[in-house]
Amino acid sequence: MLKGNVKIYEIIFQICMISFPFGANILSIYTGFFTIYPYLLILTGLFIYSFFFKQTTTPKYYKVVVAYFFALLAYAVLRASISGFNSYAVFDIKNLLLLFITIYVLFQSDIILGWFKIKKILGNIFVLFFILFTLIAVFEYLTGIHIWGQFSEKLLTLPISGVTYTPVFVYDNPNNFITYYILIGILAIMLNDDIQHNLWISLIIIGLMVCFSLVADSRFGKITSVFLFISIFLIQFNKIKTYFFDRKFSFVLIIVFILISFLFKPLYFGPYWQKNDRSFENEIVLVQTQPSIKVFNIYQLEDSSMKQEVVVAYKKFKDDQQLKGSNAVRFKLIKNGWYLFKTSHGLGVGPGMYRYLHDTKKVPENVEAQNGPHNWIIELLSQFGFFCFLYILFLLFMIWISIRSYKNHKSSSLFFIVSILAFLIMSNAPSAFGLLDINWVFTGIMILFFRNEIINTPEIENRTA
Repeated sequence: MLKGNVKIYEIIFQICMISFPFGANILSIYTGFFTIYPYLLILTGLFIYSFFFKQTTTPKYYKVVVAYFFALLAYAVLRASISGFNSYAVFDIKNLLLLFITIYVLFQSDIILGWFKIKKILGNIFVLFFILFTLIAVFEYLTGIHIWGQFSEKLLTLPISGVTYTPVFVYDNPNNFITYYILIGILAIMLNDDIQHNLWISLIIIGLMVCFSLVADSRFGKITSVFLFISIFLIQFNKIKTYFFDRKFSFVLIIVFILISFLFKPLYFGPYWQKNDRSFENEIVLVQTQPSIKVFNIYQLEDSSMKQEVVVAYKKFKDDQQLKGSNAVRFKLIKNGWYLFKTSHGLGVGPGMYRYLHDTKKVPENVEAQNGPHNWIIELLSQFGFFCFLYILFLLFMIWISIRSYKNHKSSSLFFIVSILAFLIMSNAPSAFGLLDINWVFTGIMILFFRNEIINTPEIENRTA
């Protein structure tokens, strides 16, 4: 029987982790049944190759977690056999399969390579990805150049205004980009020792998250990044206070700079175009019907007071439309999901059925063309019922154990708790939880980190395959 080579496994593992952020967006081939792409192929190859290693004692913790995600996959297949294998169901089952394989491969990699090597590899990779994503975000913002996609195509139908639609990269949606950006940034801070012990680099990373969440106008991105910034500030408050107390002059300069920035009310606040009255003026077109039809812009109004009234009225109209649009639709999607959960008696309607039942208009609330849950808890509960509630409970369990182990692992426990809470918030940004590979990888890495850094005291390992 062939035996696995640790060095070869390590190289394949690195390539696998490097390929995952691009998902099916690069070098993908559609087979007619599902899409094949590099991460899928490499991950599957790594999964098979892991069986060529001599099996050592697998921790019970890993066995239980792997067994749960396998059972979830089996349950999804069983439910689909009852509700039907439509295209949405196949997509969701594929995502659950990849979630299971991702977690299994991460656990096996921990056994084969050891936690310290895994942590070092992942820490370096996520730092490089965060730098890459930052450069792409800056490039897109400054140039306005985007990769052509379904959603970016809609820009051609929008009026010129102060709204930016960036960054998107290969994800064709700012919310998806920001989800990757923030979760990759969290993993970079958590797994890279140099950054983990450098407060200022950590704050710069989180500050960039805030910056580009504002640029993308990502609601959950703004909430998550600000939450991270405040949390780190409070956790490290004594260190920050001591730093500025020793450098009073620097502190005064920063305060003066901030005050000047606010007092002068610049048109740009950071890289973000303020949504003030002026940014709406170019959108406004007036039509005069008497005595004849005449179309003109707001700058041609001679009455300055009327011009101001028009701007204020138009701004209120835009705000009302946004409030009635996005918020109302999300609320209706949640109500529909809860309806499906209740009507299935807590068993879930099956994989892909949330979208299918919305497409076929078999839900109580009308959400027009929207069919994505936009809320990962509702998505899981409505389709898989109480079975997925165990996953939510496990996340809460990890938070509880981290709180109890605070004395032994002070810094890592606090940031781990903050990271889990940030994940719970940020995962609501994309239209579906299983849509993004980062959610599977983040889940697996957090479970690994919990076992090696929170439950167990890290020790120098020397594992051999």
